[in-house]
Amino acid sequence: MPEVSPGFCAELAVHSGDLMSGVEKILLDGDPLDGPTLRALLIASRDLLIWTAARVPVSLASEVGALVGVYHNIGVELERLDPRTVTEARIRGVLFTSVFGSSSTDGIDLEVAAIRLAAFVNHSCGPGYPLLTSLGDIFAIARSDDEPGATLDGTGAPEPTTGDGQVG
Repeated sequence: MPEVSPGFCAELAVHSGDLMSGVEKILLDGDPLDGPTLRALLIASRDLLIWTAARVPVSLASEVGALVGVYHNIGVELERLDPRTVTEARIRGVLFTSVFGSSSTDGIDLEVAAIRLAAFVNHSCGPGYPLLTSLGDIFAIARSDDEPGATLDGTGAPEPTTGDGQVG
């Protein structure tokens, strides 16, 4: 893993905390995720991804760039939807349209970039950044094989992710 720049983890903690405090205002204890909550989580994830990607080492910047582009497009589409009445089905439509409309042919490269970014953050700053470690989940559901964590190494053998951005 590349080395983290000085102050990165402290700044990430503050920025992530600010975004999560905004999301927590609309989360209700024990309620299932509904359209407005999913929208808020995805927009917060997008904002944190863009912030983080601007600060990653150059060796990660190129592969994270495509990921940022897709999340930017997802965010633009989500911001057009009414946050009070958006449905989960509409959000799924935005996700699929954005992933399949990207330059990625199957979403695997986007999922791998998300996993590598999450692994970098986890390795450098420790666990505790769920908005970043769950980025790859969107691309896992959009893949044609629909197997969580499958075929990341190109051999056809599944490699499940551990949820903290690491393969294992």
